Amino acid sequence: MKTVIAMLVAATTLVAQIQPRRPRGIYAVVDTASVIDQQQQGNPAITAAQLDTYFDNLYVGLLNNPAISGLTLQVHWDTLNPNSPAAANPYEWNIVDDAFNQAAAWNGQNPTQSPKTIQLIVTPGFQSPQWILAQIPSCDGLFQTPVVTPPSTSAAVEPRL
Repeated sequence: MKTVIAMLVAATTLVAQIQPRRPRGIYAVVDTASVIDQQQQGNPAITAAQLDTYFDNLYVGLLNNPAISGLTLQVHWDTLNPNSPAAANPYEWNIVDDAFNQAAAWNGQNPTQSPKTIQLIVTPGFQSPQWILAQIPSCDGLFQTPVVTPPSTSAAVEPRL
């Protein structure tokens, strides 16, 4: 009987370890596009390195707040992946990397406290990269009279009347 109970406790512990950790507490939401716009308005010649420094300092300040459990980054897809994957530099992860680096540094300096984590909200749609939007055939013909059906390679659905 004791063996069965020990096995059930071990199985329960294993299942608890497999489940993803759920965010707890208050997360500071960083709308990266708004921050970048604000910084560019203040300094139209701001460099990527200066933006990285600004984000590093912003993240450090937020993570040092004891009421904050972590960061939620709202990032547009076109900011992360501005160029086609075939391009020399298709990705720009620096803003996200800065957040993960600062959270890792905070967690390393505060090992007895609950670790601070990062959540990502990557926004597609209107914030999809221009290089991918250029590959989508126009569906404008669906709104004309008479209806002009888009090419069969289009992801659009023909209207049913």
